[in-house]
Amino acid sequence: MDPTTGEPYDDLVVLHAADRGGKLAVVEGDGPFFSVPHFDGHAGYLVRLSRLGEVTLGELRELVTESWLSCAPPKLVRAFLADRAGVEHG
Repeated sequence: MDPTTGEPYDDLVVLHAADRGGKLAVVEGDGPFFSVPHFDGHAGYLVRLSRLGEVTLGELRELVTESWLSCAPPKLVRAFLADRAGVEHG
């Protein structure tokens, strides 16, 4: 809920940090990311789509990739990381 209006947000995206420490680093930073009590004890955090312009494309890419890596099936993670390593070394 929007603390100002009391209305439910209609543009939320849930992301996941690798762990709760990573989550704290993201939500306690200066960016638009935040958490709610529902995510206490969980590595998930939120961002409003309307505020994504406050982060760089590189930062957003890193956070979305980290989120996907924390949730994707291990086989896909291994393939992604292997492909990425090949691109970085190629």
